[in-house]
Amino acid sequence: MTVDRSYSEYEAIRNYQDRGMMKWGAFATGELIDAQQTEKAEHFKTPIKQTQTQEEILQALVFSWTNKEFINLTIFKDNKALTLLGKVEEFIDNSTLRLNLQNRFIKLSLKEIIKIERYENDYWK
Repeated sequence: MTVDRSYSEYEAIRNYQDRGMMKWGAFATGELIDAQQTEKAEHFKTPIKQTQTQEEILQALVFSWTNKEFINLTIFKDNKALTLLGKVEEFIDNSTLRLNLQNRFIKLSLKEIIKIERYENDYWK
């Protein structure tokens, strides 16, 4: 829709072009930022319950240990879910293991582990 502004003596008014929906850009950007922040907050919520059984966790740990493969571990420590990337270096006893995090070793209890995933790295393929 165009508006006839030929009546005006000012050239700026006669040549004015309405931006239409562009004037709502700042509003749309604000909504987008809010949606992204909400999604990010949802993504980082800490899981309360264990997502894998102890048998599945132990099986994945033994597989990593025997094949010297990297794994992604999600642990629950200090009321936070943390994701670690490492290899199982050794089993200390039935409930504790030593994890190699790029030549930094940590002792980890099996009860702290809530999820294990195989590390997929396309770089070496």
